[in-house]
Amino acid sequence: MYIVFAGAGASIAVNKKQYPTTREFFQQLPQSIKDDIIFKSTVDYLKSKKEIDTPDIEEILWIITEQEEDISKLIDSSSPIGWLLNKNRIMPLTNVKGDIHNPLRQAGPTFDKRVKQLIYDINEQIYTFYRAEPSTQDLSKTWTPFYTKMLAQHSKTAIEVFTTNYDVVLEAALQSIHGQGALTIDGRKKRVYESLDLDAWSQNSNEKLKNNKYIRLTKLHGSVDWTQESTDAPILTSAPGFRGEHGKHVILYPGFKGDPEAEPFITFHQHFSNYIREAETLIFIGFAFRDQYINTLLETRTSPTTQIIVIDPSSSLPNMPFSANQVRHIKSEFNKDSIDKCTSLISE
Repeated sequence: MYIVFAGAGASIAVNKKQYPTTREFFQQLPQSIKDDIIFKSTVDYLKSKKEIDTPDIEEILWIITEQEEDISKLIDSSSPIGWLLNKNRIMPLTNVKGDIHNPLRQAGPTFDKRVKQLIYDINEQIYTFYRAEPSTQDLSKTWTPFYTKMLAQHSKTAIEVFTTNYDVVLEAALQSIHGQGALTIDGRKKRVYESLDLDAWSQNSNEKLKNNKYIRLTKLHGSVDWTQESTDAPILTSAPGFRGEHGKHVILYPGFKGDPEAEPFITFHQHFSNYIREAETLIFIGFAFRDQYINTLLETRTSPTTQIIVIDPSSSLPNMPFSANQVRHIKSEFNKDSIDKCTSLISE
């Protein structure tokens, strides 16, 4: 069984303009977002903390949201810290004179309003950038030949595909190989409305797939076309437009938070964890290994005998959660040449 993990570089190889990576996305943000004082201070904080040039937009969103929650606690007199600050109860514990709580209480609502607008503006850009479907021509240079050659390896090829990308490139890629003798599973179930069916990742489904040639797609961080009216409602698919309230879109921001606490992400990450150890080959396409939660799973679950193939045009790779002698680095973009090299390594 093969595991394929697609990062941002796997989509930018399909179409550089439609699916920008971290740096390109950052560069294409409207100037109004880049000039926002909260955005700028958050970027400066992340750059100083991590010594990076361009932080992930997901991490920026996470920090901004965390700041909003922290300030809410400071001005809420029912929270432990808010109660201590309220009426300056903290003053007898310090040598500082003055009113701490009042300025915070006055600034809090303005900060909350600014943060909500900033998050709205960033999310709108995410949907604008990533909702486009790839063309058949673009897929014919990347994912279509990749899947075709992978399926030709064995009579019962099993391919588990995982991604943290939000775009719909991989769903389109599965459609491009329809009729080639393999089952393609992405969890989309046709009802009156198309919806996500978590049974596609159940133990029962796993048993049924054991003797079949198949490709199953798992989107660990959700998708731009998944929406949900409430936590109890079904997850509807094929609705790529931004709905204004991010809470109605099923996207997990980000992997930095650790264990997922809600469905469908609990099921997805458990599925990923379960299958890592079973893989004879792990193939990473354009993945930067910056998600610590995923890195930890890979480090603790990957067998020392598993072959690791990394398709990435960088001259060198970042710190890897594997033994160096397991890794084969194909220094190329995701294209027909790197696909040929990848499938040759598998067949050795």
